[in-house]
Amino acid sequence: MSSSLPTYLPVINSLRGIAATAICFYHFVLSTANYVEETWIRTFFYYGQYGVPLFFVISGIVLPWTMLKNNYILKHWTNFITKRLVRLEPPYLASLVLATMYLLFQTYRHYGTIEFSLFNFLLHLGYLIPFVKGQEWINPIYWSLAVEFQFYLFLSVALIFLKDHLWYRRWAMYVFIFGVSFISHEKALLFRWLPLFLVGILYVLKQYSIISLKEYFTISIFSLGLTYYLLGIPNLVVAIFTLIIVHYFPNYNPKYSNWLGKISYSIYLIHLIIGQALVNFLSHTYRLPYQKILVILLGYAVSVGAAWLLYQWVEKPSKQASNRIYYKSTKL
Repeated sequence: MSSSLPTYLPVINSLRGIAATAICFYHFVLSTANYVEETWIRTFFYYGQYGVPLFFVISGIVLPWTMLKNNYILKHWTNFITKRLVRLEPPYLASLVLATMYLLFQTYRHYGTIEFSLFNFLLHLGYLIPFVKGQEWINPIYWSLAVEFQFYLFLSVALIFLKDHLWYRRWAMYVFIFGVSFISHEKALLFRWLPLFLVGILYVLKQYSIISLKEYFTISIFSLGLTYYLLGIPNLVVAIFTLIIVHYFPNYNPKYSNWLGKISYSIYLIHLIIGQALVNFLSHTYRLPYQKILVILLGYAVSVGAAWLLYQWVEKPSKQASNRIYYKSTKL
Protein backbone atom coordinates (compact mmCIF):
# COMPACT_ATOMS: atom_id res chain seq x y z
CA MET A 1 0.00 0.00 0.00
CA SER A 2 1.09 3.56 -0.67
CA SER A 3 2.20 5.07 2.60
CA SER A 4 3.15 8.27 0.76
CA LEU A 5 -0.50 9.14 0.14
CA PRO A 6 -1.90 11.99 2.28
CA THR A 7 -4.21 11.15 5.15
CA TYR A 8 -6.59 13.94 4.17
CA LEU A 9 -7.91 15.39 0.90
CA PRO A 10 -8.69 19.09 1.56
CA VAL A 11 -11.09 19.42 -1.38
CA ILE A 12 -13.47 16.96 0.30
CA ASN A 13 -14.53 19.63 2.79
CA SER A 14 -15.36 22.07 0.01
CA LEU A 15 -17.38 19.40 -1.79
CA ARG A 16 -19.33 18.75 1.41
CA GLY A 17 -20.06 22.45 1.74
CA ILE A 18 -21.28 22.57 -1.87
CA ALA A 19 -23.47 19.50 -1.35
CA ALA A 20 -25.11 20.85 1.83
CA THR A 21 -25.73 24.25 0.24
CA ALA A 22 -27.25 22.73 -2.90
CA ILE A 23 -29.64 20.61 -0.81
CA CYS A 24 -30.68 23.64 1.25
CA PHE A 25 -31.65 25.69 -1.79
CA TYR A 26 -33.39 22.72 -3.38
CA HIS A 27 -35.69 22.47 -0.37
CA PHE A 28 -36.13 26.20 0.17
CA VAL A 29 -37.08 26.87 -3.45
CA LEU A 30 -39.13 23.79 -4.27
CA SER A 31 -40.67 22.66 -0.97
CA THR A 32 -42.72 25.76 -0.23
CA ALA A 33 -45.91 25.35 -2.24
CA ASN A 34 -46.55 28.04 -4.87
CA TYR A 35 -43.87 30.35 -3.46
CA VAL A 36 -41.39 30.28 -6.34
CA GLU A 37 -43.41 29.80 -9.50
CA GLU A 38 -40.92 30.61 -12.26
CA THR A 39 -40.27 27.36 -14.11
CA TRP A 40 -36.64 28.05 -15.00
CA ILE A 41 -35.77 28.86 -11.37
CA ARG A 42 -37.47 25.71 -10.10
CA THR A 43 -35.74 23.64 -12.78
CA PHE A 44 -32.32 25.07 -11.87
CA PHE A 45 -32.67 24.44 -8.13
CA TYR A 46 -34.31 21.06 -8.73
CA TYR A 47 -30.82 19.68 -9.34
CA GLY A 48 -29.75 20.76 -5.86
CA GLN A 49 -31.18 17.46 -4.58
CA TYR A 50 -28.18 15.71 -6.14
CA GLY A 51 -26.10 16.99 -3.28
CA VAL A 52 -27.20 13.77 -1.56
CA PRO A 53 -25.50 11.40 -4.05
CA LEU A 54 -22.50 13.75 -3.91
CA PHE A 55 -22.33 12.94 -0.19
CA PHE A 56 -22.53 9.24 -1.10
CA VAL A 57 -19.61 9.39 -3.51
CA ILE A 58 -17.61 11.35 -0.92
CA SER A 59 -18.28 8.59 1.64
CA GLY A 60 -17.18 6.04 -0.95
CA ILE A 61 -13.84 7.85 -1.12
CA VAL A 62 -13.21 9.09 2.42
CA LEU A 63 -14.00 5.96 4.44
CA PRO A 64 -11.97 3.43 2.41
CA TRP A 65 -9.15 5.97 2.14
CA THR A 66 -8.91 6.31 5.91
CA MET A 67 -9.47 2.61 6.58
CA LEU A 68 -6.68 1.59 4.20
CA LYS A 69 -4.38 4.23 5.61
CA ASN A 70 -4.85 2.66 9.01
CA ASN A 71 -4.55 -0.96 7.82
CA TYR A 72 -8.14 -1.88 8.64
CA ILE A 73 -8.79 -5.57 9.24
CA LEU A 74 -11.92 -7.38 10.33
CA LYS A 75 -10.96 -7.52 14.01
CA HIS A 76 -11.13 -3.69 13.98
CA TRP A 77 -14.85 -3.91 13.16
CA THR A 78 -16.07 -2.97 16.63
CA ASN A 79 -13.82 0.06 16.82
CA PHE A 80 -14.79 1.15 13.31
CA ILE A 81 -18.52 1.03 14.02
CA THR A 82 -18.04 2.62 17.45
CA LYS A 83 -16.10 5.49 15.88
CA ARG A 84 -18.86 6.09 13.32
CA LEU A 85 -21.58 6.03 15.98
CA VAL A 86 -19.70 8.32 18.37
CA ARG A 87 -18.94 10.72 15.51
CA LEU A 88 -22.40 10.89 13.92
CA GLU A 89 -25.09 9.83 16.38
CA PRO A 90 -25.06 12.72 18.90
CA PRO A 91 -25.75 15.42 16.25
CA TYR A 92 -28.34 13.16 14.65
CA LEU A 93 -30.09 12.54 17.97
CA ALA A 94 -30.03 16.26 18.79
CA SER A 95 -31.64 17.01 15.43
CA LEU A 96 -34.16 14.20 16.00
CA VAL A 97 -35.24 15.81 19.27
CA LEU A 98 -35.59 19.18 17.51
CA ALA A 99 -37.52 17.59 14.66
CA THR A 100 -39.85 15.87 17.14
CA MET A 101 -40.46 19.14 18.97
CA TYR A 102 -41.28 20.80 15.65
CA LEU A 103 -43.61 17.92 14.79
CA LEU A 104 -45.44 18.28 18.10
CA PHE A 105 -45.71 22.02 17.54
CA GLN A 106 -47.23 21.40 14.11
CA THR A 107 -49.65 18.94 15.66
CA TYR A 108 -50.69 21.60 18.16
CA ARG A 109 -51.20 24.21 15.42
CA HIS A 110 -52.94 21.90 12.96
CA TYR A 111 -54.72 19.35 15.12
CA GLY A 112 -55.21 15.99 13.47
CA THR A 113 -52.91 16.53 10.49
CA ILE A 114 -49.71 15.14 12.03
CA GLU A 115 -49.32 12.41 14.60
CA PHE A 116 -46.41 11.58 16.86
CA SER A 117 -45.71 7.95 17.72
CA LEU A 118 -43.23 6.74 20.32
CA PHE A 119 -42.79 3.55 18.31
CA ASN A 120 -41.93 5.60 15.24
CA PHE A 121 -39.47 7.68 17.26
CA LEU A 122 -37.71 4.57 18.56
CA LEU A 123 -37.41 3.17 15.04
CA HIS A 124 -35.43 6.29 14.15
CA LEU A 125 -32.76 5.34 16.68
CA GLY A 126 -31.71 2.40 14.51
CA TYR A 127 -32.61 3.91 11.12
CA LEU A 128 -35.27 1.21 10.88
CA ILE A 129 -38.08 3.20 9.29
CA PRO A 130 -37.70 1.62 5.81
CA PHE A 131 -37.96 -1.86 7.33
CA VAL A 132 -41.34 -1.31 8.99
CA LYS A 133 -44.35 -0.89 6.73
CA GLY A 134 -46.35 2.30 7.12
CA GLN A 135 -43.72 4.22 9.07
CA GLU A 136 -42.38 7.58 7.89
CA TRP A 137 -39.37 9.71 8.77
CA ILE A 138 -39.95 12.58 11.18
CA ASN A 139 -37.45 14.58 9.13
CA PRO A 140 -37.58 13.50 5.44
CA ILE A 141 -33.83 13.85 4.92
CA TYR A 142 -33.11 11.04 7.40
CA TRP A 143 -33.54 8.44 4.67
CA SER A 144 -30.04 9.26 3.41
CA LEU A 145 -28.57 8.73 6.88
CA ALA A 146 -30.09 5.25 6.83
CA VAL A 147 -28.33 4.57 3.52
CA GLU A 148 -25.04 5.87 4.91
CA PHE A 149 -25.34 3.69 8.02
CA GLN A 150 -26.07 0.63 5.90
CA PHE A 151 -22.99 1.52 3.84
CA TYR A 152 -20.80 1.61 6.95
CA LEU A 153 -21.94 -1.88 7.88
CA PHE A 154 -21.44 -3.14 4.34
CA LEU A 155 -18.03 -1.54 3.85
CA SER A 156 -16.73 -2.82 7.18
CA VAL A 157 -16.88 -6.35 5.69
CA ALA A 158 -16.67 -5.73 1.94
CA LEU A 159 -13.40 -3.81 2.14
CA ILE A 160 -11.66 -6.95 3.42
CA PHE A 161 -12.38 -8.56 0.02
CA LEU A 162 -11.93 -5.41 -2.06
CA LYS A 163 -8.45 -4.71 -0.72
CA ASP A 164 -7.31 -8.31 -1.16
CA HIS A 165 -4.40 -8.69 -3.61
CA LEU A 166 -5.92 -11.94 -4.87
CA TRP A 167 -7.89 -10.77 -7.89
CA TYR A 168 -10.64 -13.42 -7.72
CA ARG A 169 -11.71 -12.29 -4.22
CA ARG A 170 -12.06 -8.70 -5.39
CA TRP A 171 -13.96 -9.78 -8.50
CA ALA A 172 -16.27 -11.95 -6.45
CA MET A 173 -17.14 -8.84 -4.42
CA TYR A 174 -17.65 -6.79 -7.61
CA VAL A 175 -20.09 -9.41 -8.91
CA PHE A 176 -21.88 -9.47 -5.55
CA ILE A 177 -22.23 -5.66 -5.51
CA PHE A 178 -23.56 -5.52 -9.06
CA GLY A 179 -25.98 -8.37 -8.35
CA VAL A 180 -27.50 -7.04 -5.14
CA SER A 181 -27.93 -3.58 -6.71
CA PHE A 182 -31.09 -4.93 -8.36
CA ILE A 183 -32.68 -6.28 -5.17
CA SER A 184 -34.67 -3.15 -4.31
CA HIS A 185 -35.37 0.30 -5.67
CA GLU A 186 -36.40 1.57 -2.25
CA LYS A 187 -34.71 4.94 -1.79
CA ALA A 188 -33.77 4.37 1.84
CA LEU A 189 -32.06 1.02 1.23
CA LEU A 190 -28.42 0.73 0.20
CA PHE A 191 -28.83 -1.68 -2.73
CA ARG A 192 -29.51 0.67 -5.65
CA TRP A 193 -26.86 3.12 -4.42
CA LEU A 194 -24.03 0.58 -4.25
CA PRO A 195 -22.65 1.26 -7.76
CA LEU A 196 -22.39 4.95 -6.84
CA PHE A 197 -20.46 4.17 -3.66
CA LEU A 198 -18.29 1.72 -5.59
CA VAL A 199 -17.17 4.48 -7.97
CA GLY A 200 -15.48 6.17 -5.01
CA ILE A 201 -14.10 2.94 -3.56
CA LEU A 202 -12.48 1.98 -6.87
CA TYR A 203 -10.74 5.32 -7.07
CA VAL A 204 -9.23 4.73 -3.63
CA LEU A 205 -8.16 1.18 -4.50
CA LYS A 206 -6.34 2.53 -7.55
CA GLN A 207 -4.67 5.30 -5.53
CA TYR A 208 -3.41 2.70 -3.09
CA SER A 209 -2.11 0.55 -5.98
CA ILE A 210 -4.31 -2.36 -4.92
CA ILE A 211 -5.82 -2.64 -8.40
CA SER A 212 -4.31 -2.06 -11.83
CA LEU A 213 -5.31 0.74 -14.17
CA LYS A 214 -6.99 -1.83 -16.42
CA GLU A 215 -9.07 -3.24 -13.57
CA TYR A 216 -9.91 0.26 -12.37
CA PHE A 217 -11.27 1.37 -15.74
CA THR A 218 -13.05 -1.92 -16.42
CA ILE A 219 -14.99 -2.05 -13.15
CA SER A 220 -15.52 1.73 -13.11
CA ILE A 221 -17.19 1.58 -16.51
CA PHE A 222 -19.51 -1.13 -15.22
CA SER A 223 -20.20 0.89 -12.06
CA LEU A 224 -20.91 4.08 -13.99
CA GLY A 225 -23.07 2.20 -16.47
CA LEU A 226 -25.09 0.65 -13.65
CA THR A 227 -25.32 4.03 -11.94
CA TYR A 228 -26.83 5.42 -15.14
CA TYR A 229 -29.21 2.47 -15.50
CA LEU A 230 -30.46 2.46 -11.90
CA LEU A 231 -30.17 6.11 -10.94
CA GLY A 232 -30.15 8.18 -14.13
CA ILE A 233 -27.93 10.75 -15.82
CA PRO A 234 -27.76 13.33 -12.98
CA ASN A 235 -26.28 10.77 -10.59
CA LEU A 236 -23.84 9.67 -13.27
CA VAL A 237 -22.75 13.28 -13.73
CA VAL A 238 -22.33 13.69 -9.96
CA ALA A 239 -20.08 10.61 -9.81
CA ILE A 240 -17.86 11.75 -12.68
CA PHE A 241 -17.74 15.35 -11.43
CA THR A 242 -16.67 14.23 -7.95
CA LEU A 243 -13.88 12.02 -9.28
CA ILE A 244 -12.55 14.79 -11.52
CA ILE A 245 -12.50 17.34 -8.72
CA VAL A 246 -10.91 14.98 -6.19
CA HIS A 247 -8.28 13.78 -8.62
CA TYR A 248 -7.27 17.04 -10.29
CA PHE A 249 -7.95 19.54 -7.49
CA PRO A 250 -7.26 17.59 -4.26
CA ASN A 251 -5.93 20.63 -2.40
CA TYR A 252 -8.62 23.10 -3.46
CA ASN A 253 -10.24 24.25 -0.24
CA PRO A 254 -11.06 27.97 0.09
CA LYS A 255 -11.59 29.25 3.60
CA TYR A 256 -15.36 29.77 3.38
CA SER A 257 -16.19 26.48 1.64
CA ASN A 258 -13.86 24.69 4.07
CA TRP A 259 -15.81 26.19 6.97
CA LEU A 260 -19.11 25.19 5.36
CA GLY A 261 -17.75 21.71 4.86
CA LYS A 262 -16.90 21.39 8.54
CA ILE A 263 -20.49 22.12 9.54
CA SER A 264 -22.10 20.51 6.47
CA TYR A 265 -23.43 17.53 8.45
CA SER A 266 -25.11 19.87 10.93
CA ILE A 267 -26.48 21.99 8.08
CA TYR A 268 -27.94 18.91 6.49
CA LEU A 269 -29.49 17.70 9.73
CA ILE A 270 -31.39 20.86 10.65
CA HIS A 271 -31.95 22.93 7.50
CA LEU A 272 -35.52 21.63 7.14
CA ILE A 273 -36.32 22.08 10.81
CA ILE A 274 -34.94 25.63 11.00
CA GLY A 275 -34.49 27.16 7.55
CA GLN A 276 -37.38 25.56 5.73
CA ALA A 277 -39.74 26.26 8.61
CA LEU A 278 -38.72 29.95 8.50
CA VAL A 279 -39.17 30.15 4.72
CA ASN A 280 -42.61 28.55 5.00
CA PHE A 281 -43.64 30.98 7.73
CA LEU A 282 -42.43 34.10 5.90
CA SER A 283 -43.76 32.96 2.52
CA HIS A 284 -47.30 33.85 3.59
CA THR A 285 -46.35 37.52 3.99
CA TYR A 286 -43.48 38.34 1.64
CA ARG A 287 -44.56 37.68 -1.94
CA LEU A 288 -42.75 40.25 -4.06
CA PRO A 289 -39.92 38.82 -6.23
CA TYR A 290 -37.10 40.57 -4.34
CA GLN A 291 -38.70 39.61 -1.01
CA LYS A 292 -38.73 35.95 -2.03
CA ILE A 293 -35.00 36.10 -2.74
CA LEU A 294 -34.35 37.68 0.66
CA VAL A 295 -36.58 35.17 2.45
CA ILE A 296 -34.77 32.20 0.89
CA LEU A 297 -31.35 33.71 1.59
CA LEU A 298 -32.45 34.38 5.16
CA GLY A 299 -33.56 30.77 5.51
CA TYR A 300 -30.12 29.65 4.36
CA ALA A 301 -28.30 32.08 6.65
CA VAL A 302 -30.35 31.03 9.67
CA SER A 303 -29.76 27.36 8.83
CA VAL A 304 -26.00 27.94 8.67
CA GLY A 305 -26.06 29.87 11.94
CA ALA A 306 -28.06 27.17 13.71
CA ALA A 307 -25.80 24.50 12.22
CA TRP A 308 -22.74 26.29 13.57
CA LEU A 309 -24.26 26.18 17.06
CA LEU A 310 -25.08 22.48 16.67
CA TYR A 311 -21.54 21.89 15.47
CA GLN A 312 -19.96 23.75 18.38
CA TRP A 313 -22.15 22.24 21.09
CA VAL A 314 -22.66 18.70 19.83
CA GLU A 315 -20.88 17.70 16.64
CA LYS A 316 -17.40 19.02 17.46
CA PRO A 317 -17.27 17.26 20.86
CA SER A 318 -18.53 14.09 19.15
CA LYS A 319 -15.81 14.36 16.53
CA GLN A 320 -13.16 14.83 19.21
CA ALA A 321 -14.45 11.82 21.14
CA SER A 322 -14.41 9.73 17.96
CA ASN A 323 -10.80 10.72 17.28
CA ARG A 324 -9.81 9.27 20.64
CA ILE A 325 -10.86 5.78 19.53
CA TYR A 326 -7.90 3.92 18.01
CA TYR A 327 -7.27 0.82 15.96
CA LYS A 328 -4.56 -0.68 18.12
CA SER A 329 -1.61 1.70 17.67
CA THR A 330 -3.06 3.51 14.68
CA LYS A 331 -5.65 6.25 14.58
CA LEU A 332 -8.61 6.09 12.22
